[in-house]
Amino acid sequence: MALESATQGCSVAVWRDGTVLAHREAIATRAQAEILMPMVQAVRVEAGISFAEVEMFAVTVGPGSFTGVRVGLATARALGLAAARPVAGVTTSEAVAWAVGTKSREEHLVVVLLDSFRSDVYVQPFRLTVQGPVPLGPVRALVPSALTDFLADLPAPAVLAGNVRPVGVLPATIAGIAEETHPQAWAVAAVAAAREEMGQRRTPEPLYLRPPDVTGPSSRSEGTPQGTPRCF
Repeated sequence: MALESATQGCSVAVWRDGTVLAHREAIATRAQAEILMPMVQAVRVEAGISFAEVEMFAVTVGPGSFTGVRVGLATARALGLAAARPVAGVTTSEAVAWAVGTKSREEHLVVVLLDSFRSDVYVQPFRLTVQGPVPLGPVRALVPSALTDFLADLPAPAVLAGNVRPVGVLPATIAGIAEETHPQAWAVAAVAAAREEMGQRRTPEPLYLRPPDVTGPSSRSEGTPQGTPRCF
């Protein structure tokens, strides 16, 4: 079972041997704590399983909303503890890259751009392979001017994915823009399962690139619907 609440929405999925048995998704800019557990129960019932039948829980660890990351991690850890099952962490950018990779068997470069809900963008490049996305560096937070330079310096033509769209003329290194804008629980489950097979389970620890915003959510985070790319 996989949970995603680190971005502007929530999603939960039950995944078995490459098949999605149940999946729910909802917009939840600030209500993850209220809707996540009901969604967990709903997909469990839809899949026709008990928590004892879940072999592993997977959850996004960030980068993303500070509150959303905490809610998802706390929920997944509690479920894992209650069911005596392991919990695996998956980054939001890796989940987006995996979803892009399911559309093509050809190896290519994809750059995931995720809104930080501040003045910069979370950026991470991946090489898509038949085994899944391979990160070509850590996640970094870049301001728009640095993002433009980063994209122009890519070593090969790349596809952009995520909920941020650069404005103006794209560099020649950008071959296209994928339709995947945000991580979804089914992709989180697929990444976790693939990593488990390779013995590369990620510990469920939060990935924060900066301290939390103690002044409360910005109006911009409230006004950008799930799945709507923001332009920089």
